Parts: sequence; C-alpha cells; structure tokens
Amino acid sequence: MALAPLASPASHASAPGAHPATALDLALRVVRPAMWTVIAFSFFINLLGLTGSIYMMQVYDRVLSSRSIQTLVLLTLIVALLYAVAVALEALRTQLLVRAGVKFDDTIKEPAFDAVQRASLRRPSASHVQALRDVDTVRDFFAGAGLTACCDVPWVPIYILFATLLHPLYGVLAVIACLISAGLAFANDRNTRGILDQATKANISANNQAVTTFRNAEVLQAMGMVKHLRQRWVSHRGAALGWQGLATDRGSALMAATKFNRMFMQSLILGLGAYLAIHREITPGMMIAASIIVGRCIQPIEAAIGNWKGIVNTRSA
Repeated sequence: MALAPLASPASHASAPGAHPATALDLALRVVRPAMWTVIAFSFFINLLGLTGSIYMMQVYDRVLSSRSIQTLVLLTLIVALLYAVAVALEALRTQLLVRAGVKFDDTIKEPAFDAVQRASLRRPSASHVQALRDVDTVRDFFAGAGLTACCDVPWVPIYILFATLLHPLYGVLAVIACLISAGLAFANDRNTRGILDQATKANISANNQAVTTFRNAEVLQAMGMVKHLRQRWVSHRGAALGWQGLATDRGSALMAATKFNRMFMQSLILGLGAYLAIHREITPGMMIAASIIVGRCIQPIEAAIGNWKGIVNTRSA
C-alpha cells in the first residue's frame, strides 16, 4: 500500500532532520497499545491451553487410583472455570482485534483517499484505487484467523517446556514436531508467495479493466470496443483464478503434510509414553497429557499455514 508521506501534527515539532511520519506509521502507532494487550491475552490463553492436559493427567493418575468422586467433581469444576476464562479471553482478544482494525481504518482511510486523489490528478489510472482496497485487506486481517495464529505461535515454547517437564524425550519430540511444521510453513511460503503475487496482480488488472470499461461505457460502446475489453477482462480474471488454484493446490498439499505430522507425532508420543510407562518412568496420565501437548504445539503453526493466503495478501498490501 503505497501512500505518500503525511506529516502528523507531532512530526512538526520533531527534531530538525527527522523524517515526517507517514499515514501508515500513524495508523500502526494507534493500534499498537491494542496489539500489546492482544499479545498479553495470547499468553494467558495459551497458558490456559494446558488445562486439558493437566486435567487428563490428574484423572488418570489421581482419580482412578483413589476412586474419589469428590476429587473428580472438584477437578471438573476447576477445569470448567478455567475453560470459561480461556473462552472469555479469546472473545475479548477477537473484539480487540476487530476494534484495532476499525481504528486502523479510521486513521488511514482519509490519507489513503487523498493520496489516491493526488495520484489520479498527476496520472489518471484505475490502478490507484487499489490503495483503498489494500486498506480493506489490512483491516480485515485484524479480524481474521491469520493474525490470531500469528499471536499464538510465539507461545509454542510454553507447551514445549511443559512436555519437557513430563519427560525430556517428550520435549525432544515436541521440538522436532515444531521444526517439521515450521519447515513446512517455510516451504509453503516459498512455493506460494510468487504464485499469490501473480494472482493478486492479475486480479488487480481485471478489476482495473472493469472500472475503466464501465467508466467509459458509452464511448467504448459507440466505438465497438466492449467485446474486446470484455475478453481482456475475462483473460485477466481467468489468469487470477488459475494462479489462485495453483497456490491452493500447493498449499493444500503442505497443509495435509502438516496434519499428517501432527497426527503421527501424537501417535508417536503415545507409543513413547507406553514404552516409558512400562519402564515406570512416567504415569499413564502423563502419557495422555503429552499427546495433547504435542498437538497444541503444532496447532498454531498449522493454523498459520491454513491462513497463509491472507497473511501473504496483507504483507503485499
């Protein structure tokens, strides 16, 4: 999203030689407090993500051995409370992100419109309107699952640490699982970034072609050029859909590989847990808990891959 630099009121009082803040800088500055709050919420949400593993461990190792209904009821009530807190935090995080997107839009929409207007005066072109669409893309990203996944990825070490506390071998397997998923995410970026860029360019060309055609509909109709321009629009649109289909094919293959990695690693964790339990190095409850933990390790990375198209589009905007 290329906007001309827009000096903020504060920038006029800045030190001599300082660069004036751009509209994008100002918009990001406005949403920064909300993003720090979202990061803090993400920490507690992921910390509460350990609830299910700890509950299973207590049920298998304490409740079944003691046959205590009171303990089971108390643990279940505690888990229900913790899940309610986690769900409430997730709802608040989503609301914060939506509001951050609205604030971003409110801050940048007028400078973006003015920048498009100035660019259109210098060199009239339908392509300038794309800057306004880019604003919509970034705003929508705030409310999407892609940003939520990005907020969860930094807290994956919480699960790795917990797995290591259960048994060092669990920690090793959790790290391996995360490295494989991260490698697949990197491969997904390498394989789809250029394709998605081509799809975006083709889609922009199709939209610009349509805007130009409709803007000059009467003249083009009189000149008999509508059919030719329609074919150009169809060509651009077909190219965009073709690139998007290719990116989806490659991304879905890597997404399937990530799911296989998660399912296989969870099964491998159970197999390792059975081996360690036979040798009395861990309890059955720890075996079940470790399987859940490894799945939680990979889940944010898997979500990021699933929403990679939105991440790439936002980065391009």
